[in-house]
Amino acid sequence: MDYKTIIVEENDMVGRIIFNSPPLNVLNINMMKEINEALIKFQGKNLKSLIINANGKALSAGVDVSDHTKEKVHEMISVFHEIFTNLLKISAPCSIK
Repeated sequence: MDYKTIIVEENDMVGRIIFNSPPLNVLNINMMKEINEALIKFQGKNLKSLIINANGKALSAGVDVSDHTKEKVHEMISVFHEIFTNLLKISAPCSIK
């Protein structure tokens, strides 16, 4: 998968998702979809841990306000919710730094 806003790595049974939209890694719908794709990729794998961290000043400054429009809000909430649903499907401990 060619990700544009995240970096996904797997080494020695450790999965890593790195938010890569510095400086503040604001979560837009496309970035959240990429996070979900990465989380789905890690489901069912025999990981020792999953680490989520970021390049830039902050892990994330929150969700992109431009996605809080009448046309986008339902998709934004749904995709955001999927992140937590997909995290629960990973049996490895998760560390968010």
